[in-house]
Amino acid sequence: MKEYKKTYKGLVLFLFLYMAVFFLLDLGTPQMNEKGKVLLLLQWANFGIVLLMFFIYKTERIYWFTGLSFEEAKRANSQNRKAYAWWHVKYFGLVAFFYGVYSIFSYFMGFPAWWDTILFVIFLGAVAVRSIKVKLDKF
Repeated sequence: MKEYKKTYKGLVLFLFLYMAVFFLLDLGTPQMNEKGKVLLLLQWANFGIVLLMFFIYKTERIYWFTGLSFEEAKRANSQNRKAYAWWHVKYFGLVAFFYGVYSIFSYFMGFPAWWDTILFVIFLGAVAVRSIKVKLDKF
């Protein structure tokens, strides 16, 4: 059995690479209209959040989530850590999927970019608030 160690190296590397690509996406789209650029960057944010959740699932580093200590995560078995992380992958992934579908609709319907941003924050905020009630001991 592999020892469960506390480390944030993977998180720091992930965040650094994620922000580098985010920056390059922004620089690489100077001719894109405001609406397209906003939707592209919001979709990249969505993708990054789901990718981070999946990374946490694969590494079982659930203590990276706010409200869960390393000691709690270490006491849980691997199956419970993975189930807890999978809940996050599943629900943040659903939000990302539905927002992606909405974004396509919004782009062709010409909804304002500020509206897309507000909906993104509301959708993401709703699943984040919902995740507060999810407890490790229920898995």
